[in-house]
Amino acid sequence: EYMKDPSFTYENIKTISTAGAGLLKWVLAMVNYYNVAKGVEPKRKKVAEAEKNLRLAQRDLADTKEQLAALNNQLTNLRSQFADKTLEQQDLRAKADLMERRLMAAERLIAGLSSEKERWANDIKSLEAAREKLVGDCLLCSSFLSYTGAFTFKYRSSMVYGLWQSDLLTRTVPLSQPFKLENIMTNDVETTAWALEGLPGDELSIQNGLLTTRAARWPLCIDPQMQAVTWIKRREGKQLEGKVRNSRCLTAHMNRSKPCCWLSWAEAKQ
Repeated sequence: EYMKDPSFTYENIKTISTAGAGLLKWVLAMVNYYNVAKGVEPKRKKVAEAEKNLRLAQRDLADTKEQLAALNNQLTNLRSQFADKTLEQQDLRAKADLMERRLMAAERLIAGLSSEKERWANDIKSLEAAREKLVGDCLLCSSFLSYTGAFTFKYRSSMVYGLWQSDLLTRTVPLSQPFKLENIMTNDVETTAWALEGLPGDELSIQNGLLTTRAARWPLCIDPQMQAVTWIKRREGKQLEGKVRNSRCLTAHMNRSKPCCWLSWAEAKQ
């Protein structure tokens, strides 16, 4: 009620009593403080509670950031592993496709070669039979190389296919039948190469080619038609460069050289 009275002021009380005016001034200050504090205190509590909630939120935010960083690291590792596994998958898929193609090719090859099984079996039997007859075949071939080079074709045939072959058959030495020198000592590939080099394809020329290339002795070719000369020159090619000798200097050249360590060519000229 006093506070509502408009005359109840500091100035009016001071005219009455100075002490009372000071006391009034203090009371008015307390009243004003109370009025202000009554509105501020709830706000302070709210601020304190808000600050508390902020600290909790910041703590939760720090934990969340830490978890987020860990999850980001884990995600990075997982992405790296995913990329590696993807490359590995692609590599394995490529290898699987390659293996599948090879398997299919192998199956086709096996299917295609299955028809050759019978021929291969016959070839094995033929080779086994030929191995048993190597003794007689090698004996006749070595005899041909050692003794028949100087004779005519007719006399060679008489010695190899007549006298020696009959003797081996009489002694039951294993021998290929029918026996042919060309089948044992050479093949079609080599004789074709000889023909391309200029050697005639008749049996006598093939035998002379065998004596020239297989025998350990130096071949002496009596060659009026120059067929052997042409063949040997084409066959040896550049190896004969600087080694062609005439009959006069051949003896001196052979005396200065070591046996079996050089290739030389002698031409007897009239």
